Amino acid sequence: MSIRDVNPFCGILGAVGQYFDRTKGKILRVKTQLLKEKPWIEVDYVAGGMCMLVSGEVARSGIAPDPKLFFGFEELDFCLKVKRKGYSIVVDNKLFLEARIKHGRLDFDLPLYLKKTNLVREYYSLRNLLYISDSVSLPIMKRYLYLKWSLKAIYGFRYGPFYGWENMKIITLAFYHFWRKKMGNTLKLRNG
Repeated sequence: MSIRDVNPFCGILGAVGQYFDRTKGKILRVKTQLLKEKPWIEVDYVAGGMCMLVSGEVARSGIAPDPKLFFGFEELDFCLKVKRKGYSIVVDNKLFLEARIKHGRLDFDLPLYLKKTNLVREYYSLRNLLYISDSVSLPIMKRYLYLKWSLKAIYGFRYGPFYGWENMKIITLAFYHFWRKKMGNTLKLRNG
């Protein structure tokens, strides 16, 4: 809690956080070296289950998670709205490093693209990111998402016609449900 004394505009305090690219709609990993340099850092987002403590000032200002979002995107939307109101989001680097060590993620590099085992997760990712791009007024992000996911719909055929077709259907459905403002738990998730 001493972080709050150093940063009086702290609206959220967490154990693990990430940056968010508002142009591409993408979570960006905090470099491990940065975590070793300071006791705390400002981030854009504290994921669910990562000890998010919210200031009473934030709650009193009327910022709240959107009940139409789930699957982790309610936290992202909430954090972006908190930042937009001028509050900072701070994580404790000691706790952050401990979590990376515990889960073997000190030097983790995310591959550019992997064949997805659960396309329904892709549906929710796209639909919810499009919704967030509207809710926090990020039109460049929305255009980028349309382009990127349209290309992903075609790129999926690299893994064969069955996967390509299923991938294209799920991406098209996410676009359609976003345009129709269909939110909530619309497709059944399966494990994986």
